[in-house]
Amino acid sequence: MANHTTDQLSCGVDVAPSSVDYPSSNGARMLMSGKSSLRGVKGQTLNGDRVMLTRMP
Repeated sequence: MANHTTDQLSCGVDVAPSSVDYPSSNGARMLMSGKSSLRGVKGQTLNGDRVMLTRMP
């Protein structure tokens, strides 16, 4: 079962060991990278807005 994360912008993405690029709910594209061993993932949108992705159980 894939690990699922959500951020304050209420957009979801399946975290892979490699970086993924996905649009947030406000239209900004976000580049996010993470590893399965991480408890949480820090992300940053291309316009500089930082978001914290929290891994859901």
